[in-house]
Amino acid sequence: MFRVECSVSDEIVDEQLTGKYRVTATMMIDDIPKQSIDDSNIFFEEQEDNPELLSIKMAEIEVIAEYNGKERISLYTDRIIVDLNWHQLRTDMCVKETVTFTNIGSCPVRVSWMPSTDNAGAAVGVAPESFEVVDRTKISVQVEPLRPGSQLRETLRFLAQNRDGSTGETVLYVRGAVEQVPRVSVRPAIAPLGNVCAGTLKSYHVEFEVTSDGSFHVQRRLYAFDTTAGAGFSLHGDAKSYGPYGNGSTTQMQQMTTLNFKTPVDTEATGISCQLVEWSFAGSKTVHTQSMTYATLPDVRLNVNTITIAQSLYRGIPHSHKGIRLLNNTHCDFVYSWGNPMGSDADKIDCVFKPSSGTVNGDADVEFEFTVTPKKSGYLNKCHIPFFVQCNALAPQQINVECWIYEFSTTVTYVNEWDTEYSIIWQDKPEDQEPTKWRFGEWPRRDTPLCAPLVQQIEQDLDHYHPVMAFKDIECNTGTNINNNYIKYSLETIYFMTVFLK
Repeated sequence: MFRVECSVSDEIVDEQLTGKYRVTATMMIDDIPKQSIDDSNIFFEEQEDNPELLSIKMAEIEVIAEYNGKERISLYTDRIIVDLNWHQLRTDMCVKETVTFTNIGSCPVRVSWMPSTDNAGAAVGVAPESFEVVDRTKISVQVEPLRPGSQLRETLRFLAQNRDGSTGETVLYVRGAVEQVPRVSVRPAIAPLGNVCAGTLKSYHVEFEVTSDGSFHVQRRLYAFDTTAGAGFSLHGDAKSYGPYGNGSTTQMQQMTTLNFKTPVDTEATGISCQLVEWSFAGSKTVHTQSMTYATLPDVRLNVNTITIAQSLYRGIPHSHKGIRLLNNTHCDFVYSWGNPMGSDADKIDCVFKPSSGTVNGDADVEFEFTVTPKKSGYLNKCHIPFFVQCNALAPQQINVECWIYEFSTTVTYVNEWDTEYSIIWQDKPEDQEPTKWRFGEWPRRDTPLCAPLVQQIEQDLDHYHPVMAFKDIECNTGTNINNNYIKYSLETIYFMTVFLK
């Protein structure tokens, strides 16, 4: 299967030699050895580069074609005017419209956009800039306004050419109106914030009055003064956008909008900090504000570093300690929190601070109550409790705890109604020993009797002592069981009784 393509020469086209043309196409087979041809009727030609090889004619085809002259370009667009008035045009935006080219001719047309330098009111682009139209082709027209408040009147020219060399020009018109530049007033332009605490969140309010003829966006960029590199101001963080603000209606004229933004201040490092803020309104109006601060390390500390408990503590009996205060000598508020005990002696006590967390206001202090419950006996001096403050959370303060912890023991001596004197000894045992038992035995008689009111007072006090003094059913070393009723009844005849702590 073969395909035959026909075309006309430049001479025929230039002189417009129209009519029918006949062309004969001959099929040849090359590289046939000469000695293999013995039929003299076969048409052949010797090859110039190799006389021993022949080219043999296999067939002839007559081609008849008609040339009717140059074909006119028939190219149209779906619209002549690209109207952008329905867009709210601003200098910070780019508008894209689609245009369709239609070819009603019989052959493809090559189209190229011819940019113009006369379009000073907008940056205009076409994608693609060169294309072929066989039937229909869509292109994009991009318009970016450059001058606020201007009227767009742009012209786009396209050169079209077909295979016959015929050329033509297609023109598109772009029109629209660009919004005016917003009028902006700001206060304060410079914000001297004075002394602030390093590492704290600090901000100030900036108020704007914006007069515009449509809706708009606001973009903020923070710049910090780089003193080490000597490069002036450098961008600090990412840009932040706000909006839209104002009335988006295109029929409304000038309108005023009041905006109030909370602007952060960089207080990461100590010393003088100068920060520049760039505000962009509708991409066409830029306003700058500035803040100056002096950041110092905050003076927030505990009034003590060590809690030394002079009196003896006993295992299982809570002890409260007061007088621990957090002093805040700054004008800032800080959040605080107590951590868990640490150190090799941390397992010897249970402790809690009240309050355990909260906020200390500026130029104020907080007092804590420290409650410790010993768990193991011995000398405790390798236990510290971390204290976290917002201004320096990575380097917490700490309080060391020092105290002596003893086992608890009690001896009760009394005389029964038969004038026999007894003593009850209770002594707490470490957790790794057997449970505590009461030891019941005689005690040397005292000569000084107790008066009745003192006996009653002792009886009342016994009800308020540690639970080990409740005199529940106990086991004595004599094998005698004494219950609560018997003890209370015998108290009426007690002549002498002593309760003391070792």
